[in-house]
Amino acid sequence: MPTSPAPAKANRYLAALNRAGVHIDSETALSVGASICELRASNIPPQSAISYTAGVLTPTLGAAAAKAAAPQMVAAAEATYCTG
Repeated sequence: MPTSPAPAKANRYLAALNRAGVHIDSETALSVGASICELRASNIPPQSAISYTAGVLTPTLGAAAAKAAAPQMVAAAEATYCTG
């Protein structure tokens, strides 16, 4: 299981998702966000992180909603959750 960043970062990430219109449960959002951070820290390209995220979200949101939410989640994670 990915290691989660500090609670303040988690709150900023969840707020960013909410502002972006991504509405999923906090546990899923934080788990996926931590995975995004690990992927990006491993120099996985943003598009690959988006594809991964869409795949993870599809069972919960459906394919169209997951495809729309994934870029927003990656951008929010990079801006608020993965930062030092």
